[in-house]
Order: sequence, then C-alpha cells, then structure tokens
Amino acid sequence: MIVRFSGSQRFAHFAGALAIMILFITGLPITFSEHLRWFALLMGGYKVTMLVHRAAAVVLIFVSIFLVTDYIISLIRGETKLRNIIFNFKDIRDFCDDVAYALRMYPEEPKITKYNWLMKASLSFVILEI
Repeated sequence: MIVRFSGSQRFAHFAGALAIMILFITGLPITFSEHLRWFALLMGGYKVTMLVHRAAAVVLIFVSIFLVTDYIISLIRGETKLRNIIFNFKDIRDFCDDVAYALRMYPEEPKITKYNWLMKASLSFVILEI
C-alpha cells in the first residue's frame, strides 16, 4: 500500500472537499436568485445562505494555506521531492501506456509510482487556475 498523505493532510483534504461542496450548494441560489429562491429559503434565507457561503470560503482559504505551508515544510525537511509532483516526460509515456491498456492494446496494467500522471495533471491544472 502506498501512503501518500498524513492524517492531518487527509483531514485538510476532507475539509477542503466539504468546503467546495458547500460553496457549490450555497453559490447556486445566490447566483441564480430568481430561479432558486426556494432553495435559499430552504436553507434559512439569503442571510444564512450567504453566511454559510462565506464561512465555507474561509475554511477553503485556511485549508489551502495549511496544505501549501505543510508542503513547503516537507520540502525543507527533505521528506518530499519536488520532482515527484512535477509533470515530466515519463508521465506522457505513462499516459500513453494507460490509454493503450484501457483499449486492451497493452498486455498488463502500467506500474504507478507514488503519484501517477493523472494526479500530477490534476495538480497542474489546479495550480494553473490559481
């Protein structure tokens, strides 16, 4: 079994995912107030909906700061290597092998390391979005 995250990192990812879901759920009636007024009223009205939305945003900001700080500390301590999460040519080859395996053109499932090409691509897109 590959252990990728510590307990605090798993909790932070859980809190971040929960905050994103809450932001989505509360953001819809705020954005589309004419059509989803009933949904905002179901959550206690627009004041409560906006308060919950802002609280979830604050949680997401703190989670992001925690995860970036934790990663920088692990880099300084030498626990993590930056090259493990940077997209490289091996990931392109792994992507091709993965597609070939999915199309049954590759005889065996490709071996993955601590972070596979899909995880690195997801992280790259998140960083580019910021």
